[in-house]
Amino acid sequence: MRISHEVVLNKIADYRISWERDKLLTLENFLDPEDAAVVSDFLEQRVSNEWAVSAYPHHPSIYTFSSTPENQLTIEAAIKSATNEYARGGFAYYFRRYEPAANDQFDFQHFVMSTPCLMLLKDVTGHDLTTSISVFCSCYSAGCFLSTHTDTGRGKIAFVYNATRTWDPNDGGQFQLLSSQDWSKVVRTVQPTHNSLTFFDVEGDGVPHRVLPVAPTTTARRLAISGWLI
Repeated sequence: MRISHEVVLNKIADYRISWERDKLLTLENFLDPEDAAVVSDFLEQRVSNEWAVSAYPHHPSIYTFSSTPENQLTIEAAIKSATNEYARGGFAYYFRRYEPAANDQFDFQHFVMSTPCLMLLKDVTGHDLTTSISVFCSCYSAGCFLSTHTDTGRGKIAFVYNATRTWDPNDGGQFQLLSSQDWSKVVRTVQPTHNSLTFFDVEGDGVPHRVLPVAPTTTARRLAISGWLI
């Protein structure tokens, strides 16, 4: 996969200024359009039972459940548990997850660790990055959410690549960065725009962030690839 020339052409200095101010940056039109289409096609073509369900809290040590018939009652209970905890104001999440496999059509983990991508991130953030951890695909459909949390101990940078071709902001699902001093204060709201890469600093204690609930009536899916770099 190739980074779009529009991203790097004469813009690094502007990116550095934005990064120093917010410790978060969104790069629009990140991939070459043909490559962006490959990623979106791949995620759109994953059938329902390929997406495991991640929900917390429910089981004390298992947070992701395969979408098999025998797991349906467990999944329903896990979603209910997560939704109730979210309503109480506790840490909770519910979304669908796909772990990239070796025979997949593309290898996004390999891409984010490629020399052009690492050099771009280093030029912008100043971080020397050596490896990625827990790169996975996510699907936020009706009712999904991720409540406020930090990524303590996850490395230096977290990233989210958005693959949804169209998204109605009224359907929710926005990423929000919050103030470390006041978790009720929203610092940035990022729309899941197609072919955009958002990355933010998670060193030390991390920074509070969340994904807003997706409208319960929507039929759209918020598709993304996420992970951490150290």
